Amino acid sequence: MSAFLCPPCDQQGPASVASADPKVRLALAREVIAKLIAGNKRYVDHESGKRGKGDLRNTSGVEMLEDDPLSGAKSPMAVVISCARSSGAFGSACTMFDTAPGELQMIRTMGSSVGTSGSIIGSIELSLGLYEAVNELPPVVLVLGNTQNDVVEEAVIRAMTAQGRGDSCPKPKVFKGQQDAPLVLLDQMVKVARDALDQQPNATFIRLCELTTKLNMYQSIENMMMSSRYIFNLVAAEQIWLLAGVFDMVTKRVSFLGEHPSKARLLKTPPPFHYVRTAADEVMPAEEALAVLYSGNQRYICGQGGILNQTVDQVQLRNMTAESGQNPQAIVLGCADSRAPLEIFFDVKPGDLFVLRNAGNTCPSSRDMMIGSAEYAILVLRTKLVVVTGHTKCGAVNAALQTVQQYAKERGLEHLTPEDITNMIASLEGSSGSIGNVLQNIVRNAAEAIRQLPDGTMKEQAELAIEINVFSTIEKLIQNSEVLRKGVASGDLMVHGTVYNISSGAVKWLGPHPRLQEIVQAEMPLHVWNTTPYVRSEAAAPSAVVEEIITRLKEGNERFMNGETLSADGQNKGSLSSLETTVEFEVGKVTKFEDGIAPPPGRGTLGGKLGKLTSASLDFLPQFPKAQPTSPNSSSTIGRRVRSTTMSNLLAGMPSPSSAIDPFAIVLAGAEKNTAVERIFDVLPGELVVQRNMGFIAGRRNGPLQLALEYAVTRFAPKLLLVLGETDSQVVMKAIAKARGAPPTSNGMSVLDRVMVSAMRAIQQVELDAATSAAGRELKIRHLTTELNVLYTIERILKNSAIVRNAVREHGLELQGAILDSSGEVEFIGGHPMQAVLIKEDETPDAGCPH
Repeated sequence: MSAFLCPPCDQQGPASVASADPKVRLALAREVIAKLIAGNKRYVDHESGKRGKGDLRNTSGVEMLEDDPLSGAKSPMAVVISCARSSGAFGSACTMFDTAPGELQMIRTMGSSVGTSGSIIGSIELSLGLYEAVNELPPVVLVLGNTQNDVVEEAVIRAMTAQGRGDSCPKPKVFKGQQDAPLVLLDQMVKVARDALDQQPNATFIRLCELTTKLNMYQSIENMMMSSRYIFNLVAAEQIWLLAGVFDMVTKRVSFLGEHPSKARLLKTPPPFHYVRTAADEVMPAEEALAVLYSGNQRYICGQGGILNQTVDQVQLRNMTAESGQNPQAIVLGCADSRAPLEIFFDVKPGDLFVLRNAGNTCPSSRDMMIGSAEYAILVLRTKLVVVTGHTKCGAVNAALQTVQQYAKERGLEHLTPEDITNMIASLEGSSGSIGNVLQNIVRNAAEAIRQLPDGTMKEQAELAIEINVFSTIEKLIQNSEVLRKGVASGDLMVHGTVYNISSGAVKWLGPHPRLQEIVQAEMPLHVWNTTPYVRSEAAAPSAVVEEIITRLKEGNERFMNGETLSADGQNKGSLSSLETTVEFEVGKVTKFEDGIAPPPGRGTLGGKLGKLTSASLDFLPQFPKAQPTSPNSSSTIGRRVRSTTMSNLLAGMPSPSSAIDPFAIVLAGAEKNTAVERIFDVLPGELVVQRNMGFIAGRRNGPLQLALEYAVTRFAPKLLLVLGETDSQVVMKAIAKARGAPPTSNGMSVLDRVMVSAMRAIQQVELDAATSAAGRELKIRHLTTELNVLYTIERILKNSAIVRNAVREHGLELQGAILDSSGEVEFIGGHPMQAVLIKEDETPDAGCPH
């Protein structure tokens, strides 16, 4: 079975640091910066696409989307972190720098803010690591802020108001969602704005916004260097340069601010390697903890185990475990047998597991120390996964089997009945002291195995008895512990069974108890869905408003596929923004194009005076409030509105993007596809908030990704949050390889651990289909991992965020999934089948350090 195939021997182990000549790398970085400056100048001068021999002005976006199938992913010349709130060219760094798709790796988040850890930094690490592995490491990482930034402006308004200068700044922005929502992202930005005020207490609002933007970019660079040892080492070795920049929304120029002003000082204090889990680490969801154990055992099977020796400095490990507390990712109740070393065959490090062991991995009673210890780890250490692990060739189980066989032989019982088993258990009470007590807990399970397999061999009966014993322990743990029962019933805690094969080293994954709902005395539809082989089902129909939005996005994607995009992206053939034509406007329709070109279908209506329509002037077309259909044949009215303007407004590029258009949807997308999401859906600047990260994941509770989503949901109250997965994703393939036992990496784990949840489920499901060819299984695993990861992201967003759940319940927000394939076509897969259950979650955020 391919689930047990070892990964290729050239899989990357712990992340290395490129070692090219620093002088060569510096020259390459300067060349990249020069290209970006030249490209931005072309954009400002309305000459986008003019690149000597490579004129791309008449090339459609879909033609540039696909990579060379023999060369793999195209290596970008820079990684750009920019804002998710797009207006004008800011929706696409490719546009403002006039680069071809694929030349820039784009990661986007509200405010362009990089937190101190978590999935944004993980995405940056993966972006660099994927290309370093093939010796094509991008030399530049650009943190790009922008003027008129929504988060920055509101933060400065609040900071100025708090200092009694509210009359010197605009009124606070209108937040259309939950009014009392605690917006941590905004609170963090307010702290930066206060720093700006401390530096220039009498500065104007605009000047304070500029300074806050600059300080925020530098803070993001500092967070990268001080939180990621991988990024720090690349900077210290002069392999990459972290730069700050600001895009001016009016002039369209990018100003490069350079490196962090205290870079030399920062390089004197490297961040520690993440050797082991400590109390400072985030709580790991049960699904992700299970995937980590699964991949660890796969490494052990493949001979790739020994993570402790591969990645850990022993001195720092001892210091961290002694001084920093613990936060184990799983509780494992295993057998005391010396041949079943739990940390070794799960290939984990100190701090990863809270281990409980006794003979036979049993749970005798409600007063048992095993239950008390498990409850301590759940309540105090916040662990979300319990794994009960039996093993083959278990002496306790074999002794129990022999006891049952001897009892039956002495009494001439050919087939055991439930009554026989009860009498036998009673006869053992008080026998053989403590050893008898241990045996008594297992004998009933051994007898049940013999009853079910009366004609089975001793080996077959032993294998069944081991599994029955595991499930019996799970049942007793839940029945005898109110803490476990409530945790499992709420879905916050998972209890799984496994069996370790001493001969092969492989762990058999039994899953939760088959009668779990009966044991906890509660219906658990989400548990049933997660443990049932996945087949796409028809989710609840979206509301009429959301259906209209989806129709709008489908129509835009169809235009993108046909090379007929209409949005102001400055490149596509057939786009109004690429035409330097004189247009005569009447209210309600375009009456004349000077060169005789008919207006493209679906463009919407314009009104005003005679004037020249250019790329720049289209960026900020004002809008009337009343919506109109996008075309006579379209049913969609969302987003496309009647636009009316005078030529002076067109040429001036006003009003500001923060007030021109409210987004009608949020898109959480992957960062690997080499074109902007706005182009793929052919929308106007500002009509979408686009979060982009590696692996299209949700991130941790209270982490940077969640905080950015919560700000956008509360600020704009859109009706759709679309999670957009990507086919042929390198992150998905890396997660699949990791789940199969690829050596561990020290970068991007905050991303890979999340995607690996879906990879594990896909592998386990597809491996059951023996009729499929090897190629068919592999492609099915990739596709299934992608689709399951989209749904898992929706699940985590709803579980992690009370603000998003409130928006679903009170403000009409709907979460939907879609998948972007390599051709550029988007397939909409609907909402999460269990969304109605998920929005009822009322989890209290865990204490501890959020990431």
